[in-house]
Amino acid sequence: MPSLLSFLQDTMHWHEARRMVNKVKIVKKEIAYRGPYVSVENHHFISKKGNNLVWQVVKRANSKKIVIVFALTKKKEVLLTKMFRIPQKSFVIEYPAGLTDRKGEAYPAAARRELLEETGYRAGRLIKIIEGPFNAGMSVDRAVVFFAPDVMYARKPLLDEAEEIDVIKVPIGKFVDFVMHPPKGCLVDIKMLGVVPILKKRKLI
Repeated sequence: MPSLLSFLQDTMHWHEARRMVNKVKIVKKEIAYRGPYVSVENHHFISKKGNNLVWQVVKRANSKKIVIVFALTKKKEVLLTKMFRIPQKSFVIEYPAGLTDRKGEAYPAAARRELLEETGYRAGRLIKIIEGPFNAGMSVDRAVVFFAPDVMYARKPLLDEAEEIDVIKVPIGKFVDFVMHPPKGCLVDIKMLGVVPILKKRKLI
Protein backbone atom coordinates (compact mmCIF):
# COMPACT_ATOMS: atom_id res chain seq x y z
CA MET A 1 0.00 0.00 0.00
CA PRO A 2 1.52 3.38 -0.96
CA SER A 3 2.60 5.66 1.89
CA LEU A 4 1.01 9.06 2.48
CA LEU A 5 4.29 10.70 1.45
CA SER A 6 4.43 8.89 -1.91
CA PHE A 7 0.75 9.69 -2.51
CA LEU A 8 1.36 13.39 -1.87
CA GLN A 9 4.43 13.36 -4.12
CA ASP A 10 2.47 11.72 -6.94
CA THR A 11 -0.34 14.25 -6.47
CA MET A 12 2.11 17.15 -6.59
CA HIS A 13 3.68 15.78 -9.81
CA TRP A 14 0.23 15.42 -11.37
CA HIS A 15 -0.72 19.00 -10.50
CA GLU A 16 2.64 20.27 -11.79
CA ALA A 17 2.10 18.46 -15.10
CA ARG A 18 -1.45 19.81 -15.31
CA ARG A 19 -0.23 23.37 -14.73
CA MET A 20 2.30 22.93 -17.54
CA VAL A 21 -0.40 21.68 -19.93
CA ASN A 22 -2.54 24.71 -19.09
CA LYS A 23 0.39 27.06 -19.82
CA VAL A 24 1.15 25.60 -23.28
CA LYS A 25 -1.46 26.73 -25.79
CA ILE A 26 -1.60 25.96 -29.52
CA VAL A 27 -2.79 29.09 -31.32
CA LYS A 28 -2.48 28.26 -35.03
CA LYS A 29 -1.81 25.38 -37.43
CA GLU A 30 -0.64 25.61 -41.03
CA ILE A 31 0.50 23.18 -43.71
CA ALA A 32 4.23 23.43 -44.38
CA TYR A 33 4.34 20.50 -46.80
CA ARG A 34 1.77 18.13 -48.26
CA GLY A 35 2.90 14.99 -50.08
CA PRO A 36 1.13 11.86 -51.31
CA TYR A 37 1.87 9.95 -48.11
CA VAL A 38 2.65 12.47 -45.36
CA SER A 39 2.18 16.13 -44.58
CA VAL A 40 4.07 18.44 -42.22
CA GLU A 41 2.18 21.01 -40.17
CA ASN A 42 3.59 23.99 -38.32
CA HIS A 43 1.90 24.18 -34.93
CA HIS A 44 2.34 27.66 -33.46
CA PHE A 45 2.07 27.64 -29.69
CA ILE A 46 2.68 29.80 -26.64
CA SER A 47 5.22 28.22 -24.31
CA LYS A 48 5.03 28.05 -20.53
CA LYS A 49 7.22 31.20 -20.47
CA GLY A 50 4.84 33.06 -22.81
CA ASN A 51 7.01 32.86 -25.93
CA ASN A 52 5.62 32.19 -29.42
CA LEU A 53 7.21 28.98 -30.75
CA VAL A 54 6.67 26.53 -33.62
CA TRP A 55 6.59 22.72 -33.49
CA GLN A 56 6.54 20.71 -36.70
CA VAL A 57 4.16 17.75 -36.70
CA VAL A 58 4.06 14.91 -39.24
CA LYS A 59 0.71 13.45 -40.29
CA ARG A 60 0.02 10.50 -42.57
CA ALA A 61 -2.39 11.00 -45.44
CA ASN A 62 -4.49 7.87 -44.90
CA SER A 63 -3.83 6.57 -41.41
CA LYS A 64 -3.28 7.66 -37.81
CA LYS A 65 -2.93 4.20 -36.28
CA ILE A 66 -0.23 1.54 -36.62
CA VAL A 67 -0.87 -2.09 -35.72
CA ILE A 68 2.01 -4.15 -34.33
CA VAL A 69 1.97 -7.90 -33.72
CA PHE A 70 4.03 -9.88 -31.21
CA ALA A 71 3.53 -13.25 -32.88
CA LEU A 72 4.51 -16.57 -31.34
CA THR A 73 4.60 -19.89 -33.19
CA LYS A 74 3.57 -23.20 -31.63
CA LYS A 75 7.30 -23.86 -31.16
CA LYS A 76 7.51 -20.71 -29.02
CA GLU A 77 9.38 -18.71 -31.64
CA VAL A 78 8.92 -14.96 -31.97
CA LEU A 79 8.28 -13.84 -35.54
CA LEU A 80 10.31 -10.83 -36.64
CA THR A 81 10.83 -9.05 -39.93
CA LYS A 82 14.11 -7.85 -41.36
CA MET A 83 13.15 -4.98 -43.62
CA PHE A 84 15.27 -2.54 -45.58
CA ARG A 85 14.31 0.92 -44.35
CA ILE A 86 15.12 3.75 -46.75
CA PRO A 87 15.47 6.49 -44.08
CA GLN A 88 18.00 4.38 -42.15
CA LYS A 89 19.78 3.09 -45.27
CA SER A 90 19.91 -0.25 -43.50
CA PHE A 91 18.02 -3.41 -42.70
CA VAL A 92 15.99 -3.01 -39.51
CA ILE A 93 14.63 -5.87 -37.41
CA GLU A 94 11.08 -5.22 -36.21
CA TYR A 95 7.81 -6.83 -35.26
CA PRO A 96 5.38 -7.38 -38.13
CA ALA A 97 3.43 -4.13 -38.39
CA GLY A 98 1.53 -1.86 -40.73
CA LEU A 99 -0.95 0.95 -41.19
CA THR A 100 -4.71 0.94 -40.70
CA ASP A 101 -5.23 2.55 -44.10
CA ARG A 102 -8.24 0.61 -45.34
CA LYS A 103 -11.62 2.22 -44.82
CA GLY A 104 -13.77 0.43 -42.26
CA GLU A 105 -11.08 -2.09 -41.29
CA ALA A 106 -10.96 -2.79 -37.55
CA TYR A 107 -7.60 -2.85 -35.79
CA PRO A 108 -7.56 -6.63 -35.18
CA ALA A 109 -8.37 -7.24 -38.85
CA ALA A 110 -5.55 -4.91 -39.90
CA ALA A 111 -3.16 -6.73 -37.57
CA ARG A 112 -4.10 -10.11 -39.04
CA ARG A 113 -3.73 -8.78 -42.58
CA GLU A 114 -0.32 -7.21 -41.99
CA LEU A 115 0.99 -10.33 -40.24
CA LEU A 116 -0.14 -12.54 -43.12
CA GLU A 117 1.17 -10.20 -45.82
CA GLU A 118 4.60 -9.66 -44.26
CA THR A 119 5.33 -13.13 -42.85
CA GLY A 120 2.91 -15.59 -44.43
CA TYR A 121 1.69 -16.61 -40.94
CA ARG A 122 -1.95 -16.53 -39.92
CA ALA A 123 -3.03 -15.50 -36.44
CA GLY A 124 -5.58 -17.44 -34.43
CA ARG A 125 -6.25 -15.55 -31.22
CA LEU A 126 -5.35 -11.88 -30.93
CA ILE A 127 -4.98 -10.19 -27.56
CA LYS A 128 -4.67 -6.43 -27.33
CA ILE A 129 -1.65 -5.55 -25.19
CA ILE A 130 -1.22 -1.79 -25.20
CA GLU A 131 -2.01 1.33 -27.19
CA GLY A 132 -0.25 4.67 -27.23
CA PRO A 133 1.87 7.26 -29.08
CA PHE A 134 4.40 5.82 -31.51
CA ASN A 135 6.68 8.84 -31.90
CA ALA A 136 5.16 11.49 -29.66
CA GLY A 137 7.68 14.21 -30.40
CA MET A 138 7.22 14.15 -34.16
CA SER A 139 3.94 12.62 -35.29
CA VAL A 140 0.30 12.11 -34.34
CA ASP A 141 0.62 8.36 -34.97
CA ARG A 142 -0.55 5.95 -32.31
CA ALA A 143 0.21 2.25 -32.23
CA VAL A 144 -1.84 -0.72 -31.08
CA VAL A 145 0.15 -3.79 -30.07
CA PHE A 146 -1.44 -7.23 -30.29
CA PHE A 147 -0.23 -10.59 -29.01
CA ALA A 148 -0.82 -13.56 -31.34
CA PRO A 149 0.06 -16.67 -29.30
CA ASP A 150 -0.51 -19.46 -31.82
CA VAL A 151 0.31 -18.33 -35.36
CA MET A 152 0.60 -20.91 -38.14
CA TYR A 153 2.28 -20.73 -41.52
CA ALA A 154 -0.30 -20.31 -44.29
CA ARG A 155 1.39 -19.07 -47.48
CA LYS A 156 4.23 -17.07 -48.95
CA PRO A 157 4.36 -13.42 -47.87
CA LEU A 158 2.60 -10.97 -50.17
CA LEU A 159 4.89 -7.93 -50.33
CA ASP A 160 4.52 -4.51 -51.92
CA GLU A 161 7.05 -3.45 -54.56
CA ALA A 162 8.77 -1.18 -52.04
CA GLU A 163 9.09 -3.91 -49.40
CA GLU A 164 12.15 -6.11 -49.04
CA ILE A 165 11.47 -8.39 -46.07
CA ASP A 166 12.98 -11.54 -44.61
CA VAL A 167 11.19 -13.41 -41.82
CA ILE A 168 13.23 -14.30 -38.74
CA LYS A 169 12.13 -16.78 -36.07
CA VAL A 170 13.77 -16.46 -32.65
CA PRO A 171 13.14 -18.83 -29.71
CA ILE A 172 11.40 -16.89 -26.96
CA GLY A 173 14.13 -17.81 -24.47
CA LYS A 174 16.78 -16.18 -26.68
CA PHE A 175 14.73 -13.19 -27.78
CA VAL A 176 16.22 -10.53 -25.48
CA ASP A 177 19.79 -11.59 -26.30
CA PHE A 178 18.96 -11.53 -30.01
CA VAL A 179 17.62 -7.97 -29.79
CA MET A 180 20.64 -6.82 -27.79
CA HIS A 181 23.05 -8.51 -30.21
CA PRO A 182 21.45 -8.42 -33.68
CA PRO A 183 23.04 -9.89 -36.82
CA LYS A 184 25.84 -7.88 -38.37
CA GLY A 185 24.62 -5.16 -40.72
CA CYS A 186 21.18 -4.93 -39.07
CA LEU A 187 19.66 -2.32 -36.81
CA VAL A 188 16.97 -3.12 -34.25
CA ASP A 189 13.77 -1.24 -33.47
CA ILE A 190 14.53 -0.34 -29.85
CA LYS A 191 10.82 -0.26 -28.93
CA MET A 192 10.56 -4.04 -29.27
CA LEU A 193 11.70 -4.92 -25.77
CA GLY A 194 9.08 -2.65 -24.21
CA VAL A 195 6.38 -5.23 -24.94
CA VAL A 196 8.11 -8.13 -23.15
CA PRO A 197 7.61 -7.01 -19.51
CA ILE A 198 3.90 -6.44 -20.17
CA LEU A 199 3.50 -9.93 -21.65
CA LYS A 200 5.33 -11.41 -18.65
CA LYS A 201 3.27 -9.36 -16.20
CA ARG A 202 0.09 -10.72 -17.77
CA LYS A 203 1.59 -14.23 -17.79
CA LEU A 204 1.20 -14.54 -21.55
CA ILE A 205 4.80 -15.66 -22.10
